[in-house]
Amino acid sequence: MSLTGILLDVSGSMKRNIGSGTDVKGGLWAQSIFNVIDDLIEHDLTSENRVFAIGVGAECPGKEIFDVIATLQQFENTNRPATERHINEIFDILERNGAPNIRNWACNVKLFQDVLSDYIATLILQKFESDKQFAKIFVDYFLPCDCRDKISTAPDDGGVLSDLSRSATKEDIEEIVRKAKCYILQDKKDASRILKDVGTNSIFSVQDASLIIRGCVDKKKLNELSEQRKQELLDNVEPFIYGETPLCGSLEKAIKLFERDTFENKLLFVLSGGDLTDGSIKDIAKINQITSKLTNAGVKIVSCFITRSTDIHPKRLYDTMSPDWEPGAKFLFLLSSEVRTQDLVARAILLKRGWAIDIANNETKLFMQVNHPDNVRY
Repeated sequence: MSLTGILLDVSGSMKRNIGSGTDVKGGLWAQSIFNVIDDLIEHDLTSENRVFAIGVGAECPGKEIFDVIATLQQFENTNRPATERHINEIFDILERNGAPNIRNWACNVKLFQDVLSDYIATLILQKFESDKQFAKIFVDYFLPCDCRDKISTAPDDGGVLSDLSRSATKEDIEEIVRKAKCYILQDKKDASRILKDVGTNSIFSVQDASLIIRGCVDKKKLNELSEQRKQELLDNVEPFIYGETPLCGSLEKAIKLFERDTFENKLLFVLSGGDLTDGSIKDIAKINQITSKLTNAGVKIVSCFITRSTDIHPKRLYDTMSPDWEPGAKFLFLLSSEVRTQDLVARAILLKRGWAIDIANNETKLFMQVNHPDNVRY
């Protein structure tokens, strides 16, 4: 069995360093973090191997470091539709806040259960409790006007429907749920309960992780990670990211996960484009302490530095650090594991795929630099 750890930088410095990436073929750079998770596990879907993914850089005090897979998992719960009790509790609150006709329009509870997960229903109820204005905003801006106190025949300019003679459709409900979810996710105060802590429950089987990332309900039908799915995943976490970059703290959390279990093979993949905010490239003692702990735990570290620079070789492994590199690149180079270049089979495979390998010192670092999302997938 093997354990693969993935450390993903989603900080503000990462965003500033690489930009949005919307003008490149690979799409948003931020979406590439989901490609990384998917690519690292897709070949092990039938095995008993395990994986965890740590996000670094949430814009939430106390939750800057979070469990990516567990956080995404809670947004799905596709097999757990909202309970009738929770739906009725939502309707009760909306009725008391200016939508007395809500049950006439939303007469098919089963249709709501097809669209609304129990997790999102719980979030809505929690938001009603914590934000006393939310129920009024929900009624005035998310619901069709005919659900409100006055029934008007004029076209509604804010809702999804203005004719109470027809019941809510699945599309109507999807739009309301989308608006409510977006409103909740935009409030940073809700991040502390939405972002999940890194802990003993952060290690997933590769199959379960793939089901979560790809959004599959049927385990026999593992779809590919589509562009639409990547955008959905990004929409779920983007309101909370682009904060500071506590890379050292995230590495310590990864070390604890690696130390607690005995696996034959352990790999940590670090994807970062920012500068650490809880340490310094000059603090060699701290860096050595982190790498020693990882080495003692039997972990191989592969690092990938994301940069805007065009003066790089994206498919190259280095044996020495350049003094001209950015601080973030230097940190990741020092962090990365060394491998012997005499392994002719591995070297032949890399060379066949177009990689350049520094072999002058008979060792090279598992460190690379990339400036395009597609290069992360090599």
